[in-house]
Amino acid sequence: MQNLRSDYFQRRQAWRTGMGFRLRLLERLAPCLEHMVRNAVVHGIETVPERLASGKPPTGEIGVAIQQIGQHVHIDVRDDGMGLRKDRIQAKAIAQGLLARDADLNDDEAVALLIRSGFSTSDDVNMFSGRGVGMDVVQSEVRAMGGHLTVQSQRGRGLRFSMVFPITTGLTQVVLFRVGDLIFGAPRAMLLQVLQQPALPAPAAAKTLQLPEHGEVDLFWAGDLLEGPDPAPLEIRHLETIAVFGRPGSVVALQVTEVLGDREMAVKDLGSQLSKLPALVTVSPLPTGDLVLIYDPLALAQVYGKVARRRQLTRAATHQHDAAQVRPAGSVQITILVVDDSITVRRVTQRLLTRESMHVVLANNGLDALDKMKTLRPDLILSDIEMPHMDGFDLVRAVRADPRSADIPVIIISSRVGQKHRDIALALGVNHYLGKPYSEEALLALVRTYFREKTLT
Repeated sequence: MQNLRSDYFQRRQAWRTGMGFRLRLLERLAPCLEHMVRNAVVHGIETVPERLASGKPPTGEIGVAIQQIGQHVHIDVRDDGMGLRKDRIQAKAIAQGLLARDADLNDDEAVALLIRSGFSTSDDVNMFSGRGVGMDVVQSEVRAMGGHLTVQSQRGRGLRFSMVFPITTGLTQVVLFRVGDLIFGAPRAMLLQVLQQPALPAPAAAKTLQLPEHGEVDLFWAGDLLEGPDPAPLEIRHLETIAVFGRPGSVVALQVTEVLGDREMAVKDLGSQLSKLPALVTVSPLPTGDLVLIYDPLALAQVYGKVARRRQLTRAATHQHDAAQVRPAGSVQITILVVDDSITVRRVTQRLLTRESMHVVLANNGLDALDKMKTLRPDLILSDIEMPHMDGFDLVRAVRADPRSADIPVIIISSRVGQKHRDIALALGVNHYLGKPYSEEALLALVRTYFREKTLT
């Protein structure tokens, strides 16, 4: 009887846990479910004459189902329409330059286009479609919740979107930070405050920070604790961003490149191997599908503090040695901001310019670029046009409207090589327009024309 009672309470607790997760899941996915239902109405269900001609009832059917199978929650959104309209997807992809005119589009490629950022087969904007929010948003949200999305299509019989989420996944509030190109997280409950102060006189000068509420606390460059990148050179750092973490009796300050903001994120089980790593709290998926590591900053400082200090001293010695070297008069390092939503383009351009002793800062869209320009002033901006959230033209408008950045040269690099786009760029104040694909020699020659009076380090 005791065993039966214990089993009953365990099952009831598991059911309650699953129910709570399902409710949170549905609440967060409500906009995505609404979007998929709209898609079924606008793109999936045929007109009455088309349905009658194909032997279907005049009224279409759309279904949403949720069920728990084992330790996973399954959500299906289906319709009995015509399935993927590959002809419309192909035509739109060709018009946008995403597909060659003679390409043979299969179902997998059609699905990949369907969830591509900014892709829509709608020709106009109305209350149901064409608003620039596509299946890429659904894909990102599903990944952020620790799940995965599949699409099944049967020509003439309908389309099914299936989402699967592990029920053991929990949600927690974290704050994401960027250190160079490295992204890490920390529990939101541990963050006490975020400070910004003028750049320190040397990359490794300060070891402590004086806070009114907590007195003198240890200060670390987060990259030293995480074995990540060094701080950016002093000449391009205007403000230091410092995050202060604490729990009763213990406070530590970490200098970071950027605070990316609060997120409610899915929490994964660390497993037997990762659970042995000190200071690692958990891992969580980003909307891109990559995993971000969530650390306890206080434990990081306690476990890796001595190693971080040794790295800090080494960097300080190197900095002093470099500063003592004789440099040509007027020698500076040029900073170039590269803005493109393609990580491949960003990395290739970064390697090309870095080989020329230029400092390169990367941004994946216009909003990201403006955010980075809060703490640095690039000497030149290289930007694509078509990007999510804020495109290149809107970025140029914002740059030219701000007196602090109005004189920064801007080069547009885009596959849109028609005269219409060139005229818009010229009217906005773009300095030069370069078409894709371009030769590396052409880009370097163009960049050099803006810095003839500067000597590269």
